[in-house]
Amino acid sequence: MALEQDIDRLYQLPLAEFIAERNALAKRAGADAARVKALEKPNAAAWAVNQLYWRERRMYDAVVKSSTRLRTAHSHALTGKKTDVPLAEAARAAAVREAVDRAEAMLRQFGDAASDATLAAVRETLNALPADEATAPPGRLVRPIEAAVGFGALGDLLRGAAIRPATTADVVRFSPPASKKSRDRVDPAEQRARDEAAAAQRELAARKQSLESSLATARGSLAALEEDRRDMTARLEKIDAGIKRVRAEVDQLTSELHSVARQSVKS
Repeated sequence: MALEQDIDRLYQLPLAEFIAERNALAKRAGADAARVKALEKPNAAAWAVNQLYWRERRMYDAVVKSSTRLRTAHSHALTGKKTDVPLAEAARAAAVREAVDRAEAMLRQFGDAASDATLAAVRETLNALPADEATAPPGRLVRPIEAAVGFGALGDLLRGAAIRPATTADVVRFSPPASKKSRDRVDPAEQRARDEAAAAQRELAARKQSLESSLATARGSLAALEEDRRDMTARLEKIDAGIKRVRAEVDQLTSELHSVARQSVKS
């Protein structure tokens, strides 16, 4: 258990420290030294997703939950149950967007360039969650996850619904047969009310996404500023220590100078 905790801490370190700390841990691991030595250094995208797991678990869990709800919504749609797939898709998109923004802020905070390619890999990995923990242990990723691994490419949904379309395109085009009620003529006033309610719902969802994105950006900026403040505080403390040291040296030299001057007068 202690070794597992040490390995967990290893994946929480800045990337630049991984190799040295892994090798140090291997020396302390005894019979497990070879296993520790074989641990791979994550690439930047995998590291960023790991940090979401360790440092921003609320965001990480929100992505997992929204993906699970989206899978359930698709499953219901494929079996003809009433569901709101667009709303589930919007919720997952918002959760992923917030998590990507925070991952970008952490990458920059720890000195990574946070390139477009890295962020794209972060986004792809988040879209793949939840993943098989045996092949992609949360918090210990070493490379991005492909969406087909985590989301199952709708395969589980199709098997659960006993539906076997010939191609993925068929899955996209598939929709449950309309019920008798939906085929009946709908009262115009009722339809208008439904349309207005749907429009209001979309507007609220869009507003929520916008606010969540702004909040994530603000949090990233705050984290960067707090890091800058810590750096400046450390520099000021170093400068203060230097001032004290030089002031003591000035006082010592001044005292010695006065002593020499008094001895010169006596001579």
